[in-house]
This record gives sequence, C-alpha cells and structure tokens, in this order.
Amino acid sequence: MGKIDVHADDFGESLHASRDILDCLTAGKLDSISVLSNMSCFEQCVALYREREKDFPKRPLISVHLNFMEGSCLERPKRLPSLVDGQGHFSISWGKLFLSSWMPGRKKLKEQLKREMKLQIEKVRSAFPEMKALRIDSHQHTHMIPVVADALFEVLEENGWRAEYI
Repeated sequence: MGKIDVHADDFGESLHASRDILDCLTAGKLDSISVLSNMSCFEQCVALYREREKDFPKRPLISVHLNFMEGSCLERPKRLPSLVDGQGHFSISWGKLFLSSWMPGRKKLKEQLKREMKLQIEKVRSAFPEMKALRIDSHQHTHMIPVVADALFEVLEENGWRAEYI
C-alpha cells in the first residue's frame, strides 16, 4: 500500500496563506507543498520559508504550482496577448482555456503557455535548489486542460526535464 502525502497548495499566493502553510510544516503536518512563483509576494514567502525551515521536523517535497488564473505573468506581457491584459495580469478564464483546446489559434496559445510555464518552473527551481525531482501541478488544475497539458509535455521535453510527479 502506498504512502499518503498530506499536501498544501498555494504557497506564495499570499503572506497569510504562506504563513499558515509554514505553521503546518513546523507542526509536522505536511509532507509536501505547491509553490506559486508569479505572485507579488513570492520573494517574501521564500524568505519566510528560509527563516523557518530549520524548525521543520521533515523537509517537504516541493511542487511547481503553475498558475495562469491569477496574478501577473513572468514573461513580458506583449509575448502573452492571449493570456494577459496590458499590465501583465492573467485575464483568461478556465473555460476559455478549455475551449481553446479545440479552437483556431490553439498553436499560438500553446506557445504562449510554454513561454510562461518555463519561467514559472525555472523560478521555483531557482528558489528551491534543494528540489531533488521536478514535481508539477497547477492552480485550478489547468494542467488537465488539453492545450495546457500539451504545452507542459513539450516544455518538459524541450528542456530535458523529467517530472517525477504531475
């Protein structure tokens, strides 16, 4: 029988949520966390993690929590016109992403997703170099949408990355 992994999503979404996740890690209640890299408080949250990690009874597994629903893009906004507004804030809905899997313009959208995914993955890996294996999930499970899944598999292949967990 497999081991149950007690997991928390959305580390980096807000300082408040991240502090709550850190409290759970310190109490030994979590095995893994998913990290959002595109929110404005990301660096502060990573700094809080580093301050408190010595108090964790066990090191959590870290997953990249891909996010195309909230916050700002890491790529230049002009390179992601199907995903963000002029200020770089994500403005596409889950439903539109889903429908785009079968609509004209799918290839253009997939290329934009790939650009942003690569940057989000690299940012989390840079902030958490102790990650032994690449683990990926997504905010609002967008990685399960066909065009997003296709983009993810291409990004992994093009960069020679092997994901232990998706």
